[in-house]
Amino acid sequence: MTNRKLRQAIVIAFCVTIAGCAKSAGGGQFTLTDIPPEYNGKYAILTGMNLTTPNLVYVGCKSVSGNDKNKLSRISNGKVTLPMWTIDTSSKVKKYSGSGALSMVSVSIFDSEMQAKEKPEEPSGVAMFMTVDFTGGSASKSWEEGMATGNPVMDTIFDSIKGALGNFGVGQ
Repeated sequence: MTNRKLRQAIVIAFCVTIAGCAKSAGGGQFTLTDIPPEYNGKYAILTGMNLTTPNLVYVGCKSVSGNDKNKLSRISNGKVTLPMWTIDTSSKVKKYSGSGALSMVSVSIFDSEMQAKEKPEEPSGVAMFMTVDFTGGSASKSWEEGMATGNPVMDTIFDSIKGALGNFGVGQ
């Protein structure tokens, strides 16, 4: 391998490992498919965390505010696409375009498009995923791959995390 090709390979490998380098400044998205028909016309938001960046909250919805309201994305034909964002400890919001695994990812479903942090409504459904791998800020999952409300194990987990979701302006 020539020195030039070796340098190019090193630059490419370095860029792939840095969050945001593999995707344009437009940010990524999470797509959830196979959502049960009773949720069509309702609205969804994703929350997740990355164990290597504990100072960031990962959120998927149409628009996000670090302090007060989030605009959720509408579910249609059993599918929803959620633009991805990060919120840091000072409530600074950025589009997410990184790569890596998010843990304890939950997609919560609500009747209303806007959710206020002060008075969030109770979610009508939740799907949880232990891990979701993102590449260039994007990932997709099927509802059937997650633990969803209606499943007794999931209902127990859901009851135990309602308070934690309230910290991100999602149902309490």
